[in-house]
Amino acid sequence: MKITSPAAHSAQPTKSPIGQIEGFRGDIFNLGGGAANSLSLREGTALLEKKLGHGTTITVEDAVRKADLPIYFTDNRKALHDLKWQPKVTLDEGFERILEWLRKNEAMLRARYVS
Repeated sequence: MKITSPAAHSAQPTKSPIGQIEGFRGDIFNLGGGAANSLSLREGTALLEKKLGHGTTITVEDAVRKADLPIYFTDNRKALHDLKWQPKVTLDEGFERILEWLRKNEAMLRARYVS
């Protein structure tokens, strides 16, 4: 399965269209990384294992389940064209930013979600 993570690719538009906000009313923009920045779950897991220094057991099922998306790429062409937006954060940097946030907020997350 190939997916892209908006969190891993978020960046500010290269030039803000805020002065033209009325022209975008009701529009939806996908700010994912697109096919060029796709990452399979196996690739993402391997990247995290490298960064964390440990891994996990992965099981694979032969058949795609009904709710699974066998492949998905975010299509950011509309944002690229209308907002002049493009991903600036690499996958590696995006993962590092997420891990940094998790480490910084670990106590709050554990208090909230671990019983």
